[in-house]
Formats: sequence, structure tokens, C-alpha cells
Amino acid sequence: MSVCCFKDLESDRLSKSKLLLITDLYPNKFNPVNGVFVQQQAIELSRFYQVQVVAACDKNPYLIYRAIADGFPVKVICYPYWRKFFASLVTNRLLALPAIKRYKRFQPDIIHIHDYRHIRIILAEAIEQASCP
Repeated sequence: MSVCCFKDLESDRLSKSKLLLITDLYPNKFNPVNGVFVQQQAIELSRFYQVQVVAACDKNPYLIYRAIADGFPVKVICYPYWRKFFASLVTNRLLALPAIKRYKRFQPDIIHIHDYRHIRIILAEAIEQASCP
């Protein structure tokens, strides 16, 4: 009986639309309370969508780590972007965007961006790479 329930959960997960959440506010190993409200939003959205999260983290040196948190994949990209705004325009393109572009295979139906610093660059690149309407 438990196998049947597992199959039902798996088919439910696969039938959900895919949502990619791109944010600069999300808990990470350097700051576990950063953006907990965005994490809660992702948890609630995961009830209706197949969610994956890409989160930027203002730390030096450059680091990418992945985790399965709250039942969905989270990729945290750490790079220095806050201290020098104009330098962040370069580091964002060189370090963060290539990691976001790898989500083309995920083929999200919806891209939800919760990032006030890099919204123009991220939105333009993400839509171009993911071929979203």
C-alpha cells in the first residue's frame, strides 16, 4: 500500500508546473535567517508547483553549494556584490548568471524573481535562456 501512495505522490509532483525562484534573500549557511519569508513562500508554492530555488549570497570568496531543503533543490551562489554596486554588475554577469543559465534543462513554466538589486539583468537573461513567455 505504501508503494501505491509513493507512486501517487510522484505522479502528482511530475504533473505540477515548474517554478524557478531566483532570489537574493534566502537562508544560507552564512546567515540562516536571511530571507526566511522567501523560504516560507517557496515552501507554500511547492504545494502547487515543482519548485527549484537559486539564491544569491553576498559573501567572498566565490562559492556555489547545493542542498535539498524543504523538499526541493536549492542552489546558493555566494559572491561579493553588495559592497561595490558597479562591481556587482560585472560579478553578477560573470559568476551568478552562468549558474542560473544551467536551469535551462529544468525548463521552468514560471520564473519568479525576488531580487531588487539585479532584477533587470537577471530577468532579461533568465527569460532569454529559459525561453519563457
